[in-house]
Amino acid sequence: MTEYELHELQMLRWGQISTQYDLVLTLITIYLTMIFAFLAAAHFTGRDMSRFQAGILSSVFTIAALFTMYQLIGLFVGMSFWGEQLAQGYFFMAESLNKPELSELGQKVQEDSTIGWEEVFIAIIGLLGILVSLLFMWSVRHPKTK
Repeated sequence: MTEYELHELQMLRWGQISTQYDLVLTLITIYLTMIFAFLAAAHFTGRDMSRFQAGILSSVFTIAALFTMYQLIGLFVGMSFWGEQLAQGYFFMAESLNKPELSELGQKVQEDSTIGWEEVFIAIIGLLGILVSLLFMWSVRHPKTK
């Protein structure tokens, strides 16, 4: 492979990571939209729904939100994979082109591409958001009497 082809391959890998990052932001937006729509429906119509309607709404919400979280976690794993591919590409380029500074860049990319506390935190907050939303629906449908 020529030096130009190696650089072009690295740019394609950077493009994959960038695309997946954009998809993460899109999925977070979709997730937040679902949460707020469910909370609005629970607040404004929760008491007036039949048990069947509330069950259907809660079930559809739960399935859609969990599927969105599943996709989000998959994107985190994909970004980690492409980051590792990018790092390996820099290691290969450093060796084949005799440019040790690319090895340092590969090391930095490799460190940054591992799944860290940020991704775990986002996943936990997302799952808690689903649970809290369902609890909100339950509290609207079962108000405390004094």
